[in-house]
Amino acid sequence: MQKEILDRIKLLGGNIDAVTGKSFSEDILSITFDTVLYKKPTDTPWAKAEDEEPIYGIGDFIEKHLATYKENSQALYDKIIDKYYRLTKEGFGQMFWVATLFTLFKEGTDDFIDQEEVDLKESFEF
Repeated sequence: MQKEILDRIKLLGGNIDAVTGKSFSEDILSITFDTVLYKKPTDTPWAKAEDEEPIYGIGDFIEKHLATYKENSQALYDKIIDKYYRLTKEGFGQMFWVATLFTLFKEGTDDFIDQEEVDLKESFEF
């Protein structure tokens, strides 16, 4: 796997310690995230990115716990981390990394693509 891709995964909070470079499939399956991922707000026809909440519902959550913030700001930060940055079953607009292979990466399938022959730069924004 390309160093640039691994660096980006690490920057996003991914654990790449088990990546060996032996095969793309093994490397994909070995990557883990101990946190959730949120999509970066983008400009839309109806709102500017800077006016959007970065995490769905976080504004209401902060308002609800404003007294906690005034007493102990760190306690509020801890509550935010517990609710929005832990792997949970309920969703708050976050994305979860699930390492599973689909047929393009599974050797022996009819539509297998050898990853050494594919330029993934067009698939990712850097």
